[in-house]
Amino acid sequence: MSTKNQTEETEPTSEDQIQQKKIFRQIVWPFAIAETLVWAAYYYSFPALLPIWEADLGFSKTALTGAFTLSLIVSAVAAPIVGRLIDYGYGKIVFAGGAAFASILLILLSQVTEIWQFYAIWFAIGIAMAGSLYEALSLIHISEPTRPERIAEGAICIKKKMGGGGGGGGG
Repeated sequence: MSTKNQTEETEPTSEDQIQQKKIFRQIVWPFAIAETLVWAAYYYSFPALLPIWEADLGFSKTALTGAFTLSLIVSAVAAPIVGRLIDYGYGKIVFAGGAAFASILLILLSQVTEIWQFYAIWFAIGIAMAGSLYEALSLIHISEPTRPERIAEGAICIKKKMGGGGGGGGG
């Protein structure tokens, strides 16, 4: 009898399934779409615009790609600070703010005339990357204390959509 009760408790009900679908539609899909757009803005725009910047600005490919490398280093250095902000409950603000900040910075790239300006903007984009790429997004889901059932599902789904695995390690 106790085995039957345990089995009944672990089987998902149709209400649970409806709730999971609702969570997926309201939480996971918007974040997955936002994350795809953020990745496109940060990572895919750089190689797409590199020949244009090289021709228009007159800087070498090496000099220009150094700025992108700098942004990756800045993102890695800023990640622990961003993680703390997320731990303190500012995750959604950090994610949205990082994405908004990056959009402004990407627009400012059109005004660059000097290499130091290019590097300064990509330095700042590195800060935005720390707050709005999927590492930070996974932390936002994990740190949400009010709905533990959506944390694991959301993080796993987003990591799968972003090409990571469903398991513990990095994406």
